[in-house]
Formats: sequence, C-alpha cells, structure tokens
Amino acid sequence: MTAPTDPRMAAAWQCYRQGRYHEAHGQCLAIVKDDPRAAAPYALLGRIAADHGTFDKGVELFQRARTLDPADAAHGAGLARCLLGLNREPPALAAAEAALARGPADADCFDTLGVVFSRLGQQARAAECFRGANRLAPDQPGYLLNLCWAEQYLGDFEAAERAWRACIRLDPGNERAILALVNLVPQTPERHFTDKLVRLFDRAAGHPDRLLRIGHALAKTLEDLGRPAEAFDWLQRGKAARAARVGNLDAWQSDLFAAAMETAPAPPEPARGHASDAPIFVFGLPRSGTTLVERILSSHPAVTSAGEPMDFALTVRRRAGSPTR
Repeated sequence: MTAPTDPRMAAAWQCYRQGRYHEAHGQCLAIVKDDPRAAAPYALLGRIAADHGTFDKGVELFQRARTLDPADAAHGAGLARCLLGLNREPPALAAAEAALARGPADADCFDTLGVVFSRLGQQARAAECFRGANRLAPDQPGYLLNLCWAEQYLGDFEAAERAWRACIRLDPGNERAILALVNLVPQTPERHFTDKLVRLFDRAAGHPDRLLRIGHALAKTLEDLGRPAEAFDWLQRGKAARAARVGNLDAWQSDLFAAAMETAPAPPEPARGHASDAPIFVFGLPRSGTTLVERILSSHPAVTSAGEPMDFALTVRRRAGSPTR
C-alpha cells in the first residue's frame, strides 16, 4: 500500500489545500493506477467530491478507502459526512460512531466527526469531538470556534465564554467569535470590542454578510452600554448592503402573499377530529403562527412534535433542482 509519507500523496494534499482540485484529482488517479490497494488517494478523492457537493460519489470513494484501510478513522468520518450530505442520517450516525470508536488520530478527523454529530443532534458527542480537535491542535481557531458553539449549546456558558475569548486571542479579527461573545456576555464600559469592531467594519466594505455580523455586534454592544440611538444606527448600517442586494423586497413579498392566497385551499368544514396516525404537517409563511399551532397540537397527549426536521425541505430542493444549500 502507498505509505502516508509517499511524496506523490504529499504533493496531492498540497494541491488540495491550495484549492487546485484538478491537479490533486489527477495525482490521486495516477497513484491508484500504480497501486489499486492504496487507501489514501481514494480518501482524498472522496474529500474533493464532498467539497463539490457530489456526496454520492464521495460515499463510494470513502467506502473504498475504509475497505482498504479499516483502521483509519478518517475514512469513516468522511463517509459519515457524505452520508449526511445525502440526508441518510441513520447510516451517517453508524459510520460516525464506528469512526469515533476506532480513535481519530488527528484534529481534522475529530472536527469532521463533531460536525456530523452536531448536525445529527448528538450535541454531547459533538462537544467531545471538538474538545479532541482542540486538544490536538490548540492553536487552530477554526476547531476552537466549533467547540465554542458546542459548549454554548450544552448550556455551559462559562466554558463557552472561555473558549470564545481563547478563539479571539488566537484570531483577533474573527468577527464570528466576537459577535458570539458579545451576544453571550453583557458588554461593559471597562470591557468591550467597540473600537476593534469599527475597524473591522471599515475593512469589510463590499462584503454584505460580514458587514451584517459586525453591525449586529456593534449594535448589541452599544445597547449594553446604554446608547440605543447609536445601536440603531449600526443596525441600519450593517443591514444596508444586504438590503441593497435583496432588491425590491416589498414587491417580492406582495407577490408571495398573492400566490399563497391563490393556492390555499378553502377552509374545511368544522370537524370533531381526524382518526389517523399519519403525520401532521404545519406549514405557512414566516411569522404567520406556525410555531404556535405546532405547540397547541403537540400539547395533546396523542400528538408528538418532531421539531423542524429538514427532510421535507431537502427533498423539495432536490426535486426542484435548486442550486442552494
């Protein structure tokens, strides 16, 4: 088998990290041609496929890599990622559990498993994996960022605050970490990030998403400091670029409501109930009361809420050929 130190694999990895996917792909194919029993090139090809959203191909490649080298947990982590991308949650969970049991050898594998577990609702396991990634690569803010979110989700706000501050020390310009910390901890006159955030906002011109995040962080900070007029001004400034990109939102909303009214069925005759164990779908426009209806229904002892699973939305997007995530 091709050793991990094979210079051709090292070159392929370098191309991959530099975003030169076509070259990395070609080098992996050349290695496989010389040594069909080499697992590493199949795994890297699987990564390339996953990065491009070709998850079905990624599943095939990672399965091949795992068959050739079952001891490497990274192959199982990559397989779990691709299965999750196909919305195949039970096999994704099984693959992730098997990979974790094998013992990840590097921070990237831990982080990949953490993301998979998090998206599957296994937040405690996700935090365990993110802690492993941070332990093996404590100087990498990206891994620490995921750990911050996990600690906050689990309700350990002190640990989350420590993690956010550590992330900011490693990456002082990380507006995601600053915004999260500002939202978590009230800002005080003695301890806040206002000057840094203003500088970041000035450097983020032309990037609507960044401007939105930084504007929100400044607004929350100034609200905490008792300066509501300035907070509102930063909200407007932060949202301006996004609003310009959206375009004529009023016309779009009017068309949306008109279409909803035209296609909505006539209200049924009042009934005493419906003797069926089929799923109940609650649907409607944003802020139209769907959550309230779901709460009312799920308060009945014969109804259990499934939350807001994305299965139906993902299926519709695939059937419609939507290019969005």
